[in-house]
Amino acid sequence: MSFGCDRKSETEQATAPQAKTVLAVKTERRKFRPTFELPAVVEAVETAQLYPRVKGILREVNVLPGATVEKGDVVARLDADEFQQALEEAEAGLREAVASAEQAKGNYSRAQELRPKGYISAQDFDKAKALALAADAKVAKMETLVKRARLNLDYTEVRAPFRGKVSKPAYAVGDIVAPQSPFVPIVSLVKLDPVYAVAHVDQKSYTEFIEKRSDLRERGIQIPEMHISLLTPGGKQYPYEGKFLEWDATAASSKGTIAGRVSFPNPEGTLLPEENVTLKGNFLEEIERVMVPQKSVLQDQQGHYVFVVNSEGKVERKNIEVGIRVGPDWAVSQGLEPGEQVIVEGLQKIRAGEAVQVEHVPFQEPDTSTDINRAGKITLQDENGQTMQQGQQPEGDDTQERGK
Repeated sequence: MSFGCDRKSETEQATAPQAKTVLAVKTERRKFRPTFELPAVVEAVETAQLYPRVKGILREVNVLPGATVEKGDVVARLDADEFQQALEEAEAGLREAVASAEQAKGNYSRAQELRPKGYISAQDFDKAKALALAADAKVAKMETLVKRARLNLDYTEVRAPFRGKVSKPAYAVGDIVAPQSPFVPIVSLVKLDPVYAVAHVDQKSYTEFIEKRSDLRERGIQIPEMHISLLTPGGKQYPYEGKFLEWDATAASSKGTIAGRVSFPNPEGTLLPEENVTLKGNFLEEIERVMVPQKSVLQDQQGHYVFVVNSEGKVERKNIEVGIRVGPDWAVSQGLEPGEQVIVEGLQKIRAGEAVQVEHVPFQEPDTSTDINRAGKITLQDENGQTMQQGQQPEGDDTQERGK
């Protein structure tokens, strides 16, 4: 009888299901310096449409398309003969008014001497006074006309208000140009030093960024400094460093984004408006975070999570918040501690609460370059390594999805 029971026990043990074997890594904290890349477009700081201030015949166009002009350079000249004549007439009228004013002042001065003696009537005295005042007023009026005529003559020269590059002229010599519609500007002038590089981020990311920045300031924590560089359309490193200015005043509702501007020196005029460039940024201080392989991260309606093997050798789900992508790994801001066993292989054949056999595998060698964002997201960290904004995560649904 005893022998039969022993055989039955051995049979049950032989038929009992074996624990599944899974591959897992132990989480660890790592230091890294975050970086980001964003597509951007070059934008001019200033653009001027150069119209003449007076109507006239175009006599000179002194620039070629794409030429660089300095502030004050004469871009075009109008026929000045008519305006020169107007100035000479105004100046002659001023001289005449001055002469009449001198005569009126003399008459009034004599009237002032004669009136107390009774040699002239009160009416004649008032008339002399009025004529003197009118003569002074005419002199002032003629001085104004001279100034206006001189300005109009100066306006026959169209000058550059700042240093920049000009467009192709819209008129030829002999054309009539004027300051008002339907006339178009003679040329457009674009200021190229400095220029803006404009990148767009989604509005949700922008809001989180602003909230986190305010929180850091309220807590008296200095916002980490950031080095911003630029890659030209050919992928070449631009030699000058950029400076982040501020976010745009309005959002693009149709795109769901908001623009941020970075200013770059452009003394050689290398960067041109509407060029597609790449912004690169890296923080000057390292941060430290718990890291997990990206392939271990799953996602459902509750968010991102991983499966770990607990102290009892059983599978346990842990919800996490992921932030910066560092090579093949995610930086985890919440949900994991260093040394936890995170399952990286065999995820499809396990379920929470199941006992498993663990085979440990090492982390891949860390990549020194980090990718804060993959689709227009900017991230900052505070002094404790807390993420100001996490990078874009994969779209989730009702089913499990492998983290990319």
